[in-house]
Amino acid sequence: MIVNTFEIKANEFKYPSKEERCIAKVDFPNFSNFGFEYKSEFVSILKEGKTLFETNRSNNLYWWDICLQNKIGKLNNAYINAITNYNRSIPENTAEFEKNNYLNKIQFDFYTETLYYFLFSVRDIILQIINVYYKLKMNEYDVCLRKLKKKKLNGNIISLLVTLVNDLDSATKIRNAFTHRFPINQADYRTIFTKRDEKEILAAGTGKKLTPKEIMSNINKSLPVLSKFLEQLKKEMNIKHSR
Repeated sequence: MIVNTFEIKANEFKYPSKEERCIAKVDFPNFSNFGFEYKSEFVSILKEGKTLFETNRSNNLYWWDICLQNKIGKLNNAYINAITNYNRSIPENTAEFEKNNYLNKIQFDFYTETLYYFLFSVRDIILQIINVYYKLKMNEYDVCLRKLKKKKLNGNIISLLVTLVNDLDSATKIRNAFTHRFPINQADYRTIFTKRDEKEILAAGTGKKLTPKEIMSNINKSLPVLSKFLEQLKKEMNIKHSR
């Protein structure tokens, strides 16, 4: 196997320019948090006569919402960096790579993995907000889609959760491959051992992987799914104004 070697210096890695950021923002869907208001415990309990439970609920909704806002910002930044490096050119055929293409691919790989992390982090923070808003009283370490779907929630909320699971299925598989399995964006040349009728077989790896184009396509399909879910959830909660 022929290996090309390049020396890459730190100053050769370039952040997106102002123009590149503007181009990237065009395809990033609208995301906004719920806009829960902050009220001090003093105002909630002594002035408004709220119970300790309701005061705690309101406080937690506010801080989870701030967390969501921060995660959305990080998701946006990961997207800008990922698509910018994709747009800077990453040939499908690695044999055509020149030095700049390797720089772009290194950055693209890093920011796509980062993006999938924040994509599902945003989703999971939304699930935490559902738990608090609908007073499900689940421990935050137990909150997940599988368990939420079993709770006594409005039928429309359950429907939204089921749709989200189905529509993010391919993104979930990619994220899990990045996190728990052989990286899906790395050519897989591992040998494969099988045994058939007492006969042992060792097959060569094919180098199968997802291309940058396929990954970028999945990202651009997955982000609107999560954005739509968030907006539909706000309507079900009768939340008309977000931050």
